[in-house]
Amino acid sequence: MSVTVRLMTAKDYEAAAPMLCGIQNVHAKARPDQFVICNEFSREKFEKTLAESYAFLAEADGKPAGYCIMTEKHFDGKEGITVPHSLAFVEDLFVKSEFRRQGIGELLMKTMQDKAKERKLGHFELKVWCFNEGAIHLYEKLGFRPKYLCMELPDGLAEE
Repeated sequence: MSVTVRLMTAKDYEAAAPMLCGIQNVHAKARPDQFVICNEFSREKFEKTLAESYAFLAEADGKPAGYCIMTEKHFDGKEGITVPHSLAFVEDLFVKSEFRRQGIGELLMKTMQDKAKERKLGHFELKVWCFNEGAIHLYEKLGFRPKYLCMELPDGLAEE
């Protein structure tokens, strides 16, 4: 199998939109209290994503196999809490189920890391939901470690 990764363009909408819904639906299935089912990812939202981030498409033998989206975040330190720094933030990483465990996720992550280095960003971060064990395993394999822990009351603040 030959895998290539390239920057997405507006022409990739038809190939990318089902995957963009796919990642949201993974979350909606696991956490219906937090996410809605995605039936259609609008072209307008897709083009906004392309304008505001680095979006990469992985193709396996010419077929869409996955994608990732990275944004830049810059902190000037003027709030008096953090030191000035910039980071690359992984907004999304998705590989179609039939292409998982074939190195495509790793290749997408490497592509984003290379872009972050090219942009001279000092840090590389992401957030992952605890239910997403496959992604957690991949990120740990790539050297990621927890930075902080976000906790919740499982039933929220519902009346008893």
